[in-house]
Amino acid sequence: MKKISFWIIPAILLSCSGIFAGCEPDIPVNYPRIELPPTGGQSTSIVVDDIIDVPASKLWHKTIEIPPALTDVRLIGWCTASGGARNDIKVLVLNDIDFHNWRNFSEVEGLYQSEKTTVASIDVPIETHGKYHLVISNWFSEFSSKKVIAKVYMYWSVKPFTFTIGADDLQAEVDTVDVPASANVTIVFEDETCAGNLRVNADTPEARAVSVNVTAPEAQFIAPPSGKYVVRCGNGGGTVKGRFTIVPSEPSIGDGLIVASSTTNEAPRLGAIGDKSAVAGQAITFMITAVDPDDNPVSYYACNLPPGATFDSATGRFTWTPPQGSAGTRYFVHFEASDGVLNDSENIAIDVQ
Repeated sequence: MKKISFWIIPAILLSCSGIFAGCEPDIPVNYPRIELPPTGGQSTSIVVDDIIDVPASKLWHKTIEIPPALTDVRLIGWCTASGGARNDIKVLVLNDIDFHNWRNFSEVEGLYQSEKTTVASIDVPIETHGKYHLVISNWFSEFSSKKVIAKVYMYWSVKPFTFTIGADDLQAEVDTVDVPASANVTIVFEDETCAGNLRVNADTPEARAVSVNVTAPEAQFIAPPSGKYVVRCGNGGGTVKGRFTIVPSEPSIGDGLIVASSTTNEAPRLGAIGDKSAVAGQAITFMITAVDPDDNPVSYYACNLPPGATFDSATGRFTWTPPQGSAGTRYFVHFEASDGVLNDSENIAIDVQ
């Protein structure tokens, strides 16, 4: 009996050891809870708020496009790694040129580079518009993938906008200007008759009005989110003194991608499209999309379109109204995404009912 007990106890211990080892969490329980600072009235965009698996010898990156209309732009957040012997990663913020040079193993300064670390705290000002990259690198690890808790936000404001309306401006001579959406707009008018008779309206038949605070010789309002507008002065219908068009003013944040460590060109990745069903006499519209691991521009192509169908190669939009009497017909269409060198494609069927 003692002999049996002697073997049972180590077996139980080994069994428990295996269970506990197998139940070890992928994410450390006590990772740092770092709070993001208050916005202070600024707008914010989520760059990443997720748990990311970064394979050995690979990197994860996300592109950020900053339009000229933004000011006081900062990238703020943190990344915490687990996995491997040291639970470490490298985090970088690079402009587009530095990113491609760095991927080809060139030394770059970048806006931010952490050492190999468990926790990377990011607070990076971005002072010029253009394309940037947030990078989480696991290049240096040959065998261990890393699981990264990443919480990074972008803080930004829209630049204020001012334009002047001359006293002798006529409708035919007024140029259209671009005004960033949500900007604080100040109109300075030289024509004294505008002081009590200035109106801003949508340049549409409905001519919806924009709320304007007029304090001679200025007027102020918040730029609407979209559309074309006219500035009028004078009594009655008023003379058109200015025109403006709203332009986008938010950062564009791309998809997170896992890529290799060199600048070798990779093909775009076409999102799954799948077979479609259409109804005779009713329009069908869908988009095809793709991401390029190298951030190269992507163009879309379609072959063997049904009669009367249209396809926009810039946006990937397919539009078609199957003719009456075409029910029971099946069409086969080839779609393709290309970076100019490599491509990805899918053939689909469209069944008309």
